[in-house]
Amino acid sequence: MLARMRSIGFVVLIFFITCEQSQYAQIQEKALEARGSGQKGSRLFRQVDISGSGIDFVHRWNPPEKHRDQLTNAFSGGGVAVGDYDQDGLPDIFICGQINGGQLFKNSGGFRFINQSSVLEPPAPVGTWATGASWADIDNDGWLDLYVCGFDCPNRLYMNRPQGNQRVLVESARSLGVDFSGASIIGTFADYDRDGDLDLFVLTNRLPVPDSLLNEPFSLSRGPKGEPVLPEAFRQYADVIVLPDGKGLKKIDAGQYDHLYRNEGPGKPFKEVTSEAGMSGNHYGLSATWWDWNQDGWPDLYVANDFYGPDRLWTNNGPGAGGVVTFTDMTRESLPHTPWFSMGSDIADVNNDGWMDLLATDMAGSTHYNEKMQMGNMSGSDSDAWFLNHPIPPQYMRNALYLNSGTENFMEVAQLYGVSKTDWTWSVNFGDLDNDGWEDLFVTNGMSRDWLNSDLRARAPSKDGWDRYYDFWYAQKPLLQTNRVFRNQGGLKMQESGIEWGLDKNSVSFGSVLTDLNGDGDLDVVVNNFGGAPSLFENTSTTGHRIVVKLVGTKSNRFGVGSTVTVRPANSEQRLTRYLTSARGFMSCPEPSLHFGLGDQKEIESLTVAWPSGYRQSFENLSANRQYTITESATVPKEESSPNKRSLFAASHQLKGIRHRERPYDDFARQPLLPYKHSQLGPGIVFADVDGDHLEDFYLAQAAGIPGRIYFRRKKPDKTGNVFEVRGLDPFRQHAACEDITPLFFDADNDGDPDLYVVSGGVEGSVGAPVFKDRLYLNDGKGNFSMAPKTALPDVSVSGGPAAVADFDKDGDLDIFVGGRVVPGRYPETPHSLLLRNDTRSGSVRFSDVAPEAKLDALGMVTAAVWADTNGDTWPELIVATEWGPVQVFQNIEGSLRRVTAKAGLDKLTGWWSSLAAGDLDQDGDIDLVAGNVGLNTKYKATDSKPELLYYGDFDGTGKPRILEAKFEGSVCLPHRGYSCSSNAMPGLRSKLPTFHSFAIKSLEAIYSQSRLEKARRFEANALESGIFINDGSGRFSFVQLPHIAQAFPVNSIVIKDLTNDDKLDIYLAGNSSSPQRETGNMDGGISLLLKGNGLGSFQAVWPNESGLTVPGNARGIALTDLNGDSKLDIVVSINDGELRAFEAQ
Repeated sequence: MLARMRSIGFVVLIFFITCEQSQYAQIQEKALEARGSGQKGSRLFRQVDISGSGIDFVHRWNPPEKHRDQLTNAFSGGGVAVGDYDQDGLPDIFICGQINGGQLFKNSGGFRFINQSSVLEPPAPVGTWATGASWADIDNDGWLDLYVCGFDCPNRLYMNRPQGNQRVLVESARSLGVDFSGASIIGTFADYDRDGDLDLFVLTNRLPVPDSLLNEPFSLSRGPKGEPVLPEAFRQYADVIVLPDGKGLKKIDAGQYDHLYRNEGPGKPFKEVTSEAGMSGNHYGLSATWWDWNQDGWPDLYVANDFYGPDRLWTNNGPGAGGVVTFTDMTRESLPHTPWFSMGSDIADVNNDGWMDLLATDMAGSTHYNEKMQMGNMSGSDSDAWFLNHPIPPQYMRNALYLNSGTENFMEVAQLYGVSKTDWTWSVNFGDLDNDGWEDLFVTNGMSRDWLNSDLRARAPSKDGWDRYYDFWYAQKPLLQTNRVFRNQGGLKMQESGIEWGLDKNSVSFGSVLTDLNGDGDLDVVVNNFGGAPSLFENTSTTGHRIVVKLVGTKSNRFGVGSTVTVRPANSEQRLTRYLTSARGFMSCPEPSLHFGLGDQKEIESLTVAWPSGYRQSFENLSANRQYTITESATVPKEESSPNKRSLFAASHQLKGIRHRERPYDDFARQPLLPYKHSQLGPGIVFADVDGDHLEDFYLAQAAGIPGRIYFRRKKPDKTGNVFEVRGLDPFRQHAACEDITPLFFDADNDGDPDLYVVSGGVEGSVGAPVFKDRLYLNDGKGNFSMAPKTALPDVSVSGGPAAVADFDKDGDLDIFVGGRVVPGRYPETPHSLLLRNDTRSGSVRFSDVAPEAKLDALGMVTAAVWADTNGDTWPELIVATEWGPVQVFQNIEGSLRRVTAKAGLDKLTGWWSSLAAGDLDQDGDIDLVAGNVGLNTKYKATDSKPELLYYGDFDGTGKPRILEAKFEGSVCLPHRGYSCSSNAMPGLRSKLPTFHSFAIKSLEAIYSQSRLEKARRFEANALESGIFINDGSGRFSFVQLPHIAQAFPVNSIVIKDLTNDDKLDIYLAGNSSSPQRETGNMDGGISLLLKGNGLGSFQAVWPNESGLTVPGNARGIALTDLNGDSKLDIVVSINDGELRAFEAQ
């Protein structure tokens, strides 16, 4: 499958039109309608008076008694579909509703509409429940047909037919085989098999369990992978999942099967081919989006499923045996996590790199109050919080923005963009609303009731009495929330602009589309609201050039659905890419046209259409402010092969099967309010030629319970390609109980061969336990290691982290600094750090801890360390990174170390620094630093005036110190952790604050008292960005943030080296973290990143499809070595609880 990806090379069909006459024959243009004059200082959008628009639709909620429970579900809302069904040049609107089957409104111009539902023949039966709708040309006759989904009623397909001098829509679903009756959400169209006509995917949700099955006994069977399976009669109503650690089964509600229908040609019934195509699943579907994420020309499908159901990234394999087109679910392989309650989804190239990205939404509260009110219980029998980290990939209650890397792996960057928490979000729509060349984001919010309000849920009657339960909820008010819009600023940043643009309506809104309703080339907004009239917003923009592109397929489907159009504005480096898809957002479908904002560019250098047929057409020197209609060429294009662009590195199989294995450990049992685990900080990896054969071997650290081991280089690879082998576990077996963190190869005993020092860390033991003693293994020169004498190291047990080697006293032997990482069970207390001076004499190995006399024993929680001569005096300084503190510098004054952090200009930046590397980045002759931090793609945000805070003290009068994480919202300091977690750790809170509301409205001081906070230890982080410390030559540094994309993940390991072969230093970063407590969720948005240096201290990201470097998972260490004997440095990355990733330089 991935062999067809563009970055790897594939066959494309290229058709260039150079003849002016030919160009005009295949592209038609017309001027866009004149814009209104607008008013200076007015908002970008004007809400249209719906009462004067002619749209007399009102969403009313009046379900039959048997379905009154649907107030809790997605079917309480409805969608909207826009398309020019009568081809008068103005798009018409179909609006779905619960009681009238939906209504059609003809656009008569000027935001005036006429109810034209009479052209729907026959009319929908009274009480028909319309959910979502899509316009599509089913039979390629050039006229849009309409597919309307329903709840507990047959779906309808209205074929567009002539009748006299008008068009009518004739219901034909049954005769065409697509009248599925059930809980349909949306029908979305794509030519998935590329045969020239549109196929149909019907997304379903859940129907109530029929009475006949309520008390029917059943027994479980086993599936092909040993999974429990219910009898088929129950499969669309219930399912079971295996609880963590295999501790039993949990019954869950299930949804109906989704359906893929293949179009067999005009007038013929569609064929149901779901199983044939390899698709499956019985989940609560809420949105389905066709796109071509890997640019192989074959439409892929993202399906967003609610609650326990996994999202699906159905990737099109193309035709296989017998020409059958199948799909493979790539969710596990490609996505680090998904939303938990996945709702709406949409696609856009949000960073204008030519690759389509996708946003899937959830219902995370955008304010502290909303967040704390809906968090619910995080433990106990009624809590589902255990599920967050249980599935693969994990599911978290926040939006996910998948940034396409051009490889198999996506980066997840919703928090980096500032769009991870948008409230109870249904529809999500991308479009360039201000015509500046960047696609913006509009989302709809609200719900029929405030179902996630933890206090209301506690007050609601038991579900055993359903009538009383629903009577209670029907008596509550709808949850009105503000629809939100985010302006894309470029540079991987978005800014909320709802108030500024006039799209901040407070309502309960479901389906929505962005479309040009008046032909002026600006995107207007249509929203379907619960319990009221829809909303129309006119875009009153008077700035920004733009074009609209409409497609006419000949070999492809008639409207060109599935085409990719790329526009290059003149005099601009921008590349604007759009993919024409069907349904978007939630239950909704926009007009089949493409809009491009051009900013201040009046001319277009080139416009290229990649049709589903494989044909490509290019047009040059076009004018802005036009609508272009492009007809697919009937001429057979010349087939050419695109050049296979070689990446800098390629994945290697030489370490295949070698992995780190983590042993599960509950860090939170001792400290329930701990921010993240410390039992998953390994593994480190280090290479050296330990047996004198001139081939580098390596040591891979392992978790507690598993001995570390040395992998020796073989002369020849085994059948898997692996060229390394283990020759025994001694002497490491005896220290299997230790948690390996950092291994170092260096000559400890001055005999000319590399010995091995291993730092013991983690928290799997009590303070001072023997498992926290570091180990020194001596090499006999042939790769045989033995434990050094007990007297070789000080008799101390400290949970360590980083270690660095240098001859700091210039006595001819190598000394070691070991940073204390954590005090087990007593975070954030300060652990003991070690400075081990090498006092080896006459073959007697001995290291002495001189940290106390150097005042290095209490540095804080040390995360990284390097030795480097930062002031040019030839004596190496010690630089250490700390958590909740600054990067610290200790000047080496002829073997005596003195803290000069303030003098070095580093004392003001406190962060969660996690890694360090040193090198002359700007080629000015002195040593600069690169410091990894947690980044900006997390829930944590920090500035000088509003830092992240942590308090450690007795907050409940029990005498036991607790952890409080705190943040700022405006000027108010608030707790990070919710009511359930906090009151479980400190039960006394419940008497003071009996409800979630009482907790959510209180400041940190009001909850825990100012006096107790003042007595506690206070930690502060005011900078979370990873960055460069540029040395001015005297040892004083200035901080420069790394490129914004480098802030997408916590940086755990850094290498500085010329990796792009231009004699300038580059930076390679690896990271992520699977350690945070589940309320925070994994920080796993990255896949590693190469930054190319310009030799002047500036760096630019090399996209993963160009570097060839992709490392998902919790990467902990980077090593450089020559794996294949070509004298080029290759890269090996170690991953916590994962297989090593190796890359060979090309």
